This record gives sequence, C-alpha cells and structure tokens, in this order.
Amino acid sequence: MKYSHYIKESDQYMHSLFMCMDNAWAAEKMYDWENIGDANDAWVKGPYISAGANCPQIDKSHPYCLRVSPSSSKLMGYQIGPNPIFGKNGGVAVGHDSEMIKANVIIPTVAICMQFALLESVDVDMFSLWAKENNVDLSAGLAKRYDRRPAKSRMETLNSLCSAKVSDQCVNAYESVSNFRNKLIHEPQFFCGSPDCAVDVYVVCQAISYNIHQVLYGDCEDAFILHRKSMWVERINAFDEAIEFA
Repeated sequence: MKYSHYIKESDQYMHSLFMCMDNAWAAEKMYDWENIGDANDAWVKGPYISAGANCPQIDKSHPYCLRVSPSSSKLMGYQIGPNPIFGKNGGVAVGHDSEMIKANVIIPTVAICMQFALLESVDVDMFSLWAKENNVDLSAGLAKRYDRRPAKSRMETLNSLCSAKVSDQCVNAYESVSNFRNKLIHEPQFFCGSPDCAVDVYVVCQAISYNIHQVLYGDCEDAFILHRKSMWVERINAFDEAIEFA
C-alpha cells in the first residue's frame, strides 16, 4: 500500500464513520421523549437536525418515529425467529431503545478497530516492500513472520534491521493503541469511552505510521501529509510510557 493512499483511506474511513455517527446520533435525539421542547439541552450543541434558513423550523413539541430499512427488518426477522410473540396491540417487540448501544459509543468503537487494522496493514506492507528492496529474507531470521508478531516485537525488528530507529515513544504509542484495540475486540461490553477518544486514537495511529515510514524510507514529501507532521511529532512525544485509552 502506498503511504499516501493509506493516509487518504484512513481519513476517508474516519470521516465517513463520524458522519454516520452524527446522523444516527441526531436521529436518536429526534425520537427521544426526554428531548421535547425548543429549550431542551439536547439542542444546545450538535449533532441535531434543523430546517434550513428561512424555512419553518422542526416542531420539537413531540418526538418522532423511525421507520427502519428493509435490511433492518430482515435482521430483526432473523433475531425474532419464525414464531414471534405478539403483544396485545398485535405488534412484536424488537427491543427497547434503552437496550441499544448508542451511536456515539458503537461507531467510535468500530472506528478504532478499523484504524488499527489500517495501521497494521500499512506497517506490514511498508516493511515487506523495504525488505524486498534491501534483499531481506522474509522467511528467515528477524524478518520471519513479521506480520504475525505483536506491535512491540515488530518495532524491535525494525530497530534491529534499520539504521534509523523507531523511537521509544512510538513503541509505547503502538503498544497503547494495540492494547486498547485488543480490549475492544476481546472483552465483552467494553467500548470506546467517547468520540473524542476515537479521534485521538486515529491521530496516534497516523503518527505511528509516519514514524515507521521515516525509519524505512525517510520523510514523505506529499504536502497534505507534511502539514500534519508537527502535530504527529507532538502527540508521539507525549508517550513516555504506554497508557490506557479511555
């Protein structure tokens, strides 16, 4: 994977997921009985849905209803099964809103897992290309099974094979992100604490990738990447030790 392509893909995924989050979060506000009234705190800051300028504003004196998509109907049909229990009104309960994981929790959690997957992919791709260009055997020695090793072990391999070195702070950052992603994947009901946390992890992942790129190939000359360099350096330098994201 070309490094600039990784950054663009990382940006695209994050932007798309957060727009999905804002749309879903705003919709959740619209059908919540707790958000009735124009003066309600729910409408102090976004995300929320509003009418355009010079248009009649949305009536917030009552909540709204969500008509689900055919795909969601198919999902619910599978979960309910062939013999659902009908209520007195003839309807079938498909779960209360309070039982759902909110958009501003589940989407940031997914975003972190995707960003880490992209980071690992570009890490392995860059190293594999560097190894080929430098006649390093990927099936033997320090390079063997690079793609299967934990993040810290991969960085130790880079430091053993390359003249430039991955900083201790970058190793700590990679270990921190890796540990957080592992918790999100493997621990039941463990989620990202906030959308801001997901944005921080996204920035840290890009900063780690740039540090690896510098070790293998030097600076990247793309202007749209270089303008982030100072931010990446500052963020990585804050990792004097591995941390726990919240």
